[in-house]
Amino acid sequence: MYVAVKGGEQAIDNAHRLLANKRRGDTDIAELDVEQIRQQLPLAVARVMSEGSLYDPQLAAL
Repeated sequence: MYVAVKGGEQAIDNAHRLLANKRRGDTDIAELDVEQIRQQLPLAVARVMSEGSLYDPQLAAL
């Protein structure tokens, strides 16, 4: 891995960990699964399918 940051590889690993925690959000709330997204957000899945030229709703819900 190319490391040109003050703090080195440790700082990069910490930044990745922080980003993963921020992306996940509140851990007291259960994670969404693909089936929930397909069932509860069908218009969003349809839009992803049309704009991404996808034919698989399961893939679009990811």
